[in-house]
Amino acid sequence: MAQSDTNLKLARLAFETEQWSLAAGYYGELTAHPQTQNEALIHQTQCAINLGGTEKAFELAEYGVAQIPDNDIAWQQLTQCARAIENNEREIEAWQALIGLEPENEIYPLSLAQLLHAEARHYEAKPYFELAFEIAPDSFEVRWARCFGALWKIYNSESELSQQRDFYTRELTEIANMVAKSDIEQLKLWQPVLTSTTPYFLSCQMANDTDLQRIYGKIATTINTAATPSELLVLPIRSPDMSKKRLGFISGGFKSHTVTKLFRGWWKNLDRAKFEIVILDADPGTDPLAKETQDLADVYHVLPADWVAQVEAVRDAACDVLIYLEIGQNQLVNALASLRLAPVQAAAWGHVLTTGYDSIDYFISGDFIEPEQAQENYTEALIKLPHISIYYEPAIEPPQPAERQQFGFDEEKTLFLCAQTHYKYLPRYDEVLILIASELPNSQFVFLDRHMPVITESLRTRLAEKFRAAGIDAEEHMVFLPQLSFGEYLELNTVCDLFLDTLLWTGAMTTLEAIDCGLPIVTMAGDDIRGLQSAGMLRMMNLDSYIANDVDDFIRLAVEMGSDQDKRKEYKNLLKNRKELLFRDTECINGLQNFLLRI
Repeated sequence: MAQSDTNLKLARLAFETEQWSLAAGYYGELTAHPQTQNEALIHQTQCAINLGGTEKAFELAEYGVAQIPDNDIAWQQLTQCARAIENNEREIEAWQALIGLEPENEIYPLSLAQLLHAEARHYEAKPYFELAFEIAPDSFEVRWARCFGALWKIYNSESELSQQRDFYTRELTEIANMVAKSDIEQLKLWQPVLTSTTPYFLSCQMANDTDLQRIYGKIATTINTAATPSELLVLPIRSPDMSKKRLGFISGGFKSHTVTKLFRGWWKNLDRAKFEIVILDADPGTDPLAKETQDLADVYHVLPADWVAQVEAVRDAACDVLIYLEIGQNQLVNALASLRLAPVQAAAWGHVLTTGYDSIDYFISGDFIEPEQAQENYTEALIKLPHISIYYEPAIEPPQPAERQQFGFDEEKTLFLCAQTHYKYLPRYDEVLILIASELPNSQFVFLDRHMPVITESLRTRLAEKFRAAGIDAEEHMVFLPQLSFGEYLELNTVCDLFLDTLLWTGAMTTLEAIDCGLPIVTMAGDDIRGLQSAGMLRMMNLDSYIANDVDDFIRLAVEMGSDQDKRKEYKNLLKNRKELLFRDTECINGLQNFLLRI
């Protein structure tokens, strides 16, 4: 007993002084003693976690719950260790065990709901969101997570989408009322919860989100302002260099990311005699595009981890104009945009959703990707630069044509590349694929397994059921390829016959890459920026005749092009000869420059 007491004291001392290996050794000797077993098992596992040995920590956590199954800390450690090795099923089981151990603790069903929601297992997540709400109906954390749990990554029907949107609307409105009645100290406590998510998937419902974003914007601004020292909300006095404007770009995508691929032409080509370029990087990378961006910047800052330090860094950058490239994607960028940290602030269309923030003065878009009455879609003043607004320059040369056998395709099939993220494929347009397949029995729709398996499987199952109901063999017409490298993806573009765009929310980066590879585009002009990106690109190349006016016209064009190899060849030649009308557009740079100098 004396020796075990000595070992316990040494174990605790080593643990307190963060000597994890030493502490683990002492605790390992104490796990066999009933009097010290609980503490020893818990601390031994914690030492392994702190040492970064994920597999070892998981083994110890499993041993811990086997030995002390009624200990909530042991199960909490198992959730952490299972997550570290991406064993989602075991993490789910651990949360379920915790719910059984402490049925009145709302954090356990809430954590499980959030895990399932992140995995797009929305039906499974829903009852756990509701259980958390039943336990703690006045908890902001529960209400906020439950509200955003209504924004699904994929829907099985239009009625399901409508129900989830209605739920989100009601909950967001109730939360806004809750926030309006809360004091500043309460609001400060809610800020980490607020900034843990964004309304990114709201835009996937393909509706006008202006009113909802105004509500969200008010909530976010109120809470983020409360969490920020008031002195940081006073902009520094700057002695302007009359010869230059200090222009900031802020993003979490300054690397090989769609945002940088789309917008890098802005900071590459603005007149440096008139602008000083400041890059504020929320998620730094190390690839060639990250290095290029860093080298092009006059000033380059990586944003720190702490909220107050982040705000201070952006404020102290002292930009005359600050452009947020993708508000709504990156959580940090989304939160910072709710504050006034520069005299003039603007959003670009890296994410095509109005911000709802009073702090964002302008939304920068293009006149070829916006309808006439586009202002009604924005809370910001809409600025339409020439054409599609970007100076696009391919990051790499397109590949040489690949062979179909590389991907296992039949040489005789007409291949439609369906390259969009799966949440863009709304149930309302499933029939479009069926009608094309019925007219082209030799056609195949090529999808990419570029998401978590449950989303791919949901889309595959939904489409297969509708194909079967129409008497068409889905297996003959649908192919889901495994994850491809970027080079392989470009090669895939060279072996397909047509790029079949999504309706309502078209491609942007994927369309540009398809055009560069000479892959003919079948697209339809939509009603807002989401549905006009591909059409705007074709308009720049004077290829308006290949833009469908409505769904019937889209089907007609797909069938016509899919059944006529000569027409496809003609279209490919036109793309090859005219793509420079789309790429490296200096008019948009002049338009951006004039706008920035004017404000």
